[in-house]
Amino acid sequence: LKTDVGGEVRVGVVDCGGNDGATIRWTDSGLEFNMGPMNHLIIPLNETDRPKVDLMLAMPRPRVFDRLLPVISQSGVGKLFVVGSAKVNTSYWSTHYLNPKHVKYQSGLKEMREKLKEGLTQSGDTALPTVRTIRHLDCFIKNSQSVENEFPDDKYIKLIAHPSRPKHQLSIGMPHIPRLFEMDPLDLLPPGTPRSALASKRIIIAVGPDGGWEEPEEVQRFIDRGFKPFTLGERVLHSEVAVPVLLA
Repeated sequence: LKTDVGGEVRVGVVDCGGNDGATIRWTDSGLEFNMGPMNHLIIPLNETDRPKVDLMLAMPRPRVFDRLLPVISQSGVGKLFVVGSAKVNTSYWSTHYLNPKHVKYQSGLKEMREKLKEGLTQSGDTALPTVRTIRHLDCFIKNSQSVENEFPDDKYIKLIAHPSRPKHQLSIGMPHIPRLFEMDPLDLLPPGTPRSALASKRIIIAVGPDGGWEEPEEVQRFIDRGFKPFTLGERVLHSEVAVPVLLA
C-alpha cells in the first residue's frame, strides 16, 4: 500500500461507494483497516453517478482486447458494447472472454471482470462497466428500433469515429467527416435545443477495427441511425491507440 501507519488509503466497493480517507494500522492480529462509515460504501450507485460515456468497440485481436479492458474502465466508460464488423476476423470471437461454448468461459468472465476492476483501482472509481456483445452488427444497426431502444435519441449523443481520407471518401459518395475540434457540440443536438441540454446527455462512441469501419456501407448505416461521424485525422490508428485517445 506504500503508506505509513495511520496513513490514508482509498477504498471502494464495486458498483457502490468509495472513501478516499480510509486509514490503516498494524495490530497484534495483523493489518487493520478503518474504512469509515459503511453505509456510504455499500449503497449501490445511482445511474447518475455512473460514467456518461459508453463505448461501442469492434472486437480487436484477443490480446489487444485483454490490454484494453483496464484502459476502458479507468477512462470512465459506463457500458461497453463489443461488436462485429466486416473487418473483424471471426476467429477473434473464440476468446474465452466472449465465447459461451469455450471450456474456460466462466473463468474468462471472471478474468474480464478482474481486468475491468484493475482499471477502476487505478482511477479510484467504483462503477464497473457493463459488457454486451453484438456479434452481428449488421442485423443490429439495420434495425432502427433496436438502435433506438439501446440509444434513444432523447438521451444520447451518438458518434462514430473513422479515419479521414477526403479524396477517396468523396469518390465513393461518403460525406465529409469533420475533425473532432471542428465540431460544435450544439450541432449534435436537434435544432433549437439549448446548450444546457448537453449536460444531461449520454454519449456513445463507435470505434472500428484497426483499419476503420467498412466504407461506405458500415459508416453510412451508422449515419442513417443518427450517429455523427468525426475523425482524429488521416492516420489509421490501432484500436489500442485510438480508444484511450478518444476516451480522453
